[in-house]
Amino acid sequence: MPGYGAGSAFFWRNFCGLASSLKIYAVDWLGTGLSGRPAFTATSRHDTEAFFLDSMVKWRHQLGMTTKMVLVGHSLGGYLSACYALKYPEHVEHLILVCPAGVPKEPEDWQRKFLGGASQLRSGMFKASMWAWESGITPQAIIRSLGPWGAQLCDGYVSRRFAGDIPPHEVEWFKRYFYHQLAAQGSGEYALRHLLSPGAWAHEPLQKRLRDLKVPVTFIYGKNDWMRPHHAVELCDELKKERQPKVSSDLHVSIIDEAGHFVFIDQPELFNKALIDACSMHMDKGTEQKASQAHAHAHATDHTATSTTFEHWKEEPRET
Repeated sequence: MPGYGAGSAFFWRNFCGLASSLKIYAVDWLGTGLSGRPAFTATSRHDTEAFFLDSMVKWRHQLGMTTKMVLVGHSLGGYLSACYALKYPEHVEHLILVCPAGVPKEPEDWQRKFLGGASQLRSGMFKASMWAWESGITPQAIIRSLGPWGAQLCDGYVSRRFAGDIPPHEVEWFKRYFYHQLAAQGSGEYALRHLLSPGAWAHEPLQKRLRDLKVPVTFIYGKNDWMRPHHAVELCDELKKERQPKVSSDLHVSIIDEAGHFVFIDQPELFNKALIDACSMHMDKGTEQKASQAHAHAHATDHTATSTTFEHWKEEPRET
């Protein structure tokens, strides 16, 4: 399940590797990507979560899915996936949160620390962005309002963020996909302010809510993720004091080097391996062996990056 402003095809570098071991359903949340885009009328956090979760239940029912699923969600999609697992634990075998939004509670003084000795211009821009967030003005709405310049803005972002990491022809394809799923009719994008406050702090953080989770949970992060992996590390440490891990990968944090918030694009082989490892206890022995062989081969051909787990990782200080 993709994150805010993204679509399921963001995982294009992962599908082949994962599909050799798992049955994959790549789904766009209602109101996003290629899913339907009904009018968004929710005005509260509860109704906003229901907008996404109820439609996912209907999707599952219409698909005829009767077995439990491993539910993987990225960023805001991770937050919503956690909400789904909390509400419908009977549907979920294992919850895997990839760089999830909404884990920590909002620090009381984060705005003061963020601004510091900021100039009057920066302070004004910050206040304007806060007002826009609370008013429901979305990045997608800005892209649509800019017409052809909106496409150029998207192209520039993709080039700066991903050029050099993926082949040039894939960069061009990704630019088109990224722009068109942002510029399509507004719907699910308007959920943002009802789930997160400015600064991307959840109104109801997972730090509190995951204490009621009844299924195993695994976290996967890029080491350079702006969502800050140490929040999940601290949460898992706290939860281990309250209960025993349900399976070996429960309450486990995998942190992948040389990767950021889009860890599955930055390091697709290592991401796939981390996900397969988290799922291994849910596989039959033949499938697990096949997956291990495939990822051993991928790891043997990739000497530029490594992954670590939270037992061996300490966050390096860096500026906000």
